[in-house]
Amino acid sequence: MDAGTRDRQLLTEYLLGGLTPAEREELDERSIGDDDFVDSLRMVEDDLVDAYVRSELLGETLVRFKSHYLASARNRDKVQFAHALRDLSDRSRVVSVDSPRRKAVSSGVRWQYAAAAAVLLATTSAWLAVENQRLRQATNAAVAAEQAAAERLQRMETAARKAETPPAKSDAPFLVAFNLAPQTRGAAQMPEIVIPQGADPVTLRLVLESGESDYYTVELKALPERRTIVRIEHLRPYGSKDTPSVALSIQGALLPPGNYLLELSGAGRGQASELVASYAFRVVR
Repeated sequence: MDAGTRDRQLLTEYLLGGLTPAEREELDERSIGDDDFVDSLRMVEDDLVDAYVRSELLGETLVRFKSHYLASARNRDKVQFAHALRDLSDRSRVVSVDSPRRKAVSSGVRWQYAAAAAVLLATTSAWLAVENQRLRQATNAAVAAEQAAAERLQRMETAARKAETPPAKSDAPFLVAFNLAPQTRGAAQMPEIVIPQGADPVTLRLVLESGESDYYTVELKALPERRTIVRIEHLRPYGSKDTPSVALSIQGALLPPGNYLLELSGAGRGQASELVASYAFRVVR
């Protein structure tokens, strides 16, 4: 077996959840900044989805594709889009016929083109609508946090004016909260979290692709050495079924300026813990 075949099998196992936690961590890290790896992974993923759409996956591979790969909403959208493209391709094939029959089938072929285009347009519109909804929800959460901070500042200024004296500088800690989305493979830049001086604790809201686990465990690691700083267990998801989230609080002293990685593992009754998402970010003071 040559190196190319071995690499392809490794990437297939990665997509189907067949690797050990250590192997998944290594490939997760490569998917953040290794563009060549991301291109290879995308090609293997496209071939795997095409094989599923063509009903070419069999046995254990088919079972693992349905149970692991299709567990992600993003992956289900990708498969749905591939189905639409295949339908369009099937309808666009023109079978060779004799000249007297071509006029008879021409109107039917045009109708099939129109129907296929409508299916593709409807699928693409639905996928865009889901992505737009997720973006609006993230934007609304950020706007709400900003409004809450502005209202808090206004109350402080009002209290200071009533006292008719300049407010004294306080060293008391205050709360800050941030939203983080799952790490996108091949992301060129980490999101930045600006933590004000004295903020303690820092609350992080991790947006989930799906809330199928009963509880979650989070490990905060410093990059690039991947040194574990803190581990928080038994976190329960909250929010709606479409936009589940996990919230955790970390002491501000544990987050000096630098790069970090949050690894989120999910488990349930009778289920082993499994890594479900990673969140890379940069702290700026």
